Amino acid sequence: MENVVIRDSDEWDSIEFSLQLRCRSSRVRLLQAWNVIRPESLSMFNRRSKNMLVLEAFVDTESLDRSNSVQDVCTRGFDIGAPGFLVTFGNLSLSGFPLLSTDSKGKTLLDNDTCALDPNGNPLPSKAPSDFTSSIYGEKRVFDYFVCDVGWLFYTLNDFLGVGKSLEVPDVVEAQRSRVSMPVEYDSYFLTNSENLRLDSLTVFAGSNETENGSVELSSEAQSKGVLPQNTFKHNYIIYDSSQILPRYLIQFEFDPSADESFALPLCDNCQSDVSTIYCPSDSARICSKCDVRLHSNNKVVSRHIRVPLSEMPRPYSKCRIHQTKSYHLYCTVCETPICQLCTVNHIHELGTTSFNLYINLISEGSTSFIPISTAYEAVVQNLTSTTDFSLRERKNQLLDILKKVDEVKTQVSTNCQNVEAQCYEKLESALSDLNRMVEYSLEVVSTEQTENKRQLNEINWSECFVDYMRSTLLPADYLRSWLRHCRLRDEFALNSSQQPLKELFPDISLEAELSIIPKDTQTHFQTKIHT
Repeated sequence: MENVVIRDSDEWDSIEFSLQLRCRSSRVRLLQAWNVIRPESLSMFNRRSKNMLVLEAFVDTESLDRSNSVQDVCTRGFDIGAPGFLVTFGNLSLSGFPLLSTDSKGKTLLDNDTCALDPNGNPLPSKAPSDFTSSIYGEKRVFDYFVCDVGWLFYTLNDFLGVGKSLEVPDVVEAQRSRVSMPVEYDSYFLTNSENLRLDSLTVFAGSNETENGSVELSSEAQSKGVLPQNTFKHNYIIYDSSQILPRYLIQFEFDPSADESFALPLCDNCQSDVSTIYCPSDSARICSKCDVRLHSNNKVVSRHIRVPLSEMPRPYSKCRIHQTKSYHLYCTVCETPICQLCTVNHIHELGTTSFNLYINLISEGSTSFIPISTAYEAVVQNLTSTTDFSLRERKNQLLDILKKVDEVKTQVSTNCQNVEAQCYEKLESALSDLNRMVEYSLEVVSTEQTENKRQLNEINWSECFVDYMRSTLLPADYLRSWLRHCRLRDEFALNSSQQPLKELFPDISLEAELSIIPKDTQTHFQTKIHT
């Protein structure tokens, strides 16, 4: 394959550093790297990503579908179908990688979720054999990945906040369900369930045994000890446009579980269980904070020992890559690389100011281009805590200020929602009160009519029953006399009924008003339009 990345070049070092950052391990070693950028894909991506956020993502070649073989991606880029493409930013999890962090279902929390999706929106299974999908301890593994740039739309909120145009959904299923209704100004989905995962993991040593309850038993033959960096980062997104992603490199790297883990913090020399954070030069011991209190604070003699943070302990010199029998003792300020005594022959330069000289204040004028590596290390550490740290701290403060303003906006929106909700309930209660009042009035009229009609009916029944009773008790002459009186009473009943007809009542109450929830600017625009 053409366009091979030169080993130990700046491009090579950047890829390897990004790889180690995502794997949290120095056991990852870059073997090969090829530049696979094509002019057509680059032009399409540049047009799409203009004024957009561009993030770097690693895509596993084993997770690609049939339409995205390695050769196809290298020649024409990714082909993303309607279901979309799942992209992971942040930490990766590799088969055989010695990490233990699983959920209640036994799934590794740092699983590499970058993959294609089938028509139903489910992640496609890996192409790797089943033998390689499980953890492998003590064996080397070689992985093939694409290093890609992914473009993200963004907009400005009050001229201070850049936000990616991604809708939040809990999982892939919900993303596929709401894909049809996605607004046109959005181009991706952010899976919120990946953000809530517990990503910090303990190191699983080579040869360690995992118990039934998920804990790890450390073996005495552990080839490295300590824990990996605990700070992790991982976001999962689903994109739907092939122009959003640009493959830049095809890399091949190796993971060797038997290699020394230089990123791991050592365990405490005393308890051998907690991570050591303190170094005692008097005892030449690396201890944890608990053992420091137990060993030094409770003894007046050893309490006078001066302890320093573990990062300030003396460090041994590493071996030269070229001359493996020698150690790095010098630093070339022109080449900006550590060298041993045998490397000095190939590092003879004229005196001059380099980028490294700009931030090494400890080197006086007229010094050679070779300085002790300890001096260079101290200068870089000092620079890290001054210039670089200041810029990062300023950026962090800006981000914290932005997040604070976002929280304030969310609080204001929540308060506004509560106020509008209270107004809605107030108007609803007023309308219900009017409704109850009208219903009570109507029911009063109906009850009055009902009472009067019942009275008349009872009066008629009362008189008729009385006449019927007298027929069985009175003599004919007396009954005829009572019957004539009853007939006059019947005429009075008919006369009263005709003078007071029933009042017609209908259930004619209706809701005529409309309750609308609209933004204030829309209401102002609508009122202005009415007046004009």
